[in-house]
Formats: sequence, structure tokens, C-alpha cells
Amino acid sequence: MVDNKGKEKMTTQLDTILALEHEIAYYTQCQLRAISFTKQEDGWRIMLKVLDRQERKMVSFTWAPTIEDGLFLVQQALTTTSVSLKWKPDQY
Repeated sequence: MVDNKGKEKMTTQLDTILALEHEIAYYTQCQLRAISFTKQEDGWRIMLKVLDRQERKMVSFTWAPTIEDGLFLVQQALTTTSVSLKWKPDQY
């Protein structure tokens, strides 16, 4: 049985991911192709896959203790100069 609290949290996370897709497009002029979350022993690895302006497939990895912290970190990396994402050719 799923309660409404679980649905609300999932909706909020989906809204956050959709907003992130728009921010990636606006700040990097790249198209988000995929986002994946991998549970590790001490946190979460977030992998962003994009298609850049030259049609190259690029990837960036981020680690955080929670998914919410990771999404916040990615958002901060896109919108500020104090943190940045490192993009490299997608071989995954």
C-alpha cells in the first residue's frame, strides 16, 4: 500500500529532475539524455548524460550522501561559479 506522503515525495523529486533538465539546457546549451542514481555503501552516485551543441555524447558524475543533496549539488554547479561539473566524452 502506497500512502500519499510517498506519492508527494516522488512528485517533488520528478519536478526537481524536470527543473534540472531545463537548467542544464539553459546554462550549458546541452540536451539531457539520461540521469541515473546508483546506491553505494556511503551514498549515491549520480550520472548525467547529455548531448552537447556539437552532437557529442558527454557524461558527468557526482557523489552525495542523499539523492536530494546530489541534485542540489548539480543545481549549484550549474548556476554558480563556486562549484562546477566536469564533463567528459561518454564511454559508458
